[in-house]
Amino acid sequence: MEPIGTDEVESSQFKRYGFDGQTLQIDFHPRKDGTITRYQYAGVTPEMWEEFLKSDSKGSWFIHNIKRNVDKHPFTRIEDEKRQEAAA
Repeated sequence: MEPIGTDEVESSQFKRYGFDGQTLQIDFHPRKDGTITRYQYAGVTPEMWEEFLKSDSKGSWFIHNIKRNVDKHPFTRIEDEKRQEAAA
C-alpha cells in the first residue's frame, strides 16, 4: 500500500495521521528502538474524518469509531520503519 500524506500532530497516541478520502492512516509514536508503526484503516468517510478532526480526544474517538469496528474498517499494518525524525 502506498503511504498517505500525513501531518505531524500533538497527541498522546499518534505521531502523525492523514486521510485520502477513504482511508485513515495513523503513525503511532516511536517505540524505544525508534520504529514507528503505521496502520491504514479502510472504509472511513469524509464525514468521519471531519468528526475525528473536531473531536476533543482523537484517541478516544478512534477507539470507539474505528478500532472497535474492524468489520467496517479493516486495517493493514504497514511494515515498521525506522524514520529519521524518530531517531532525532
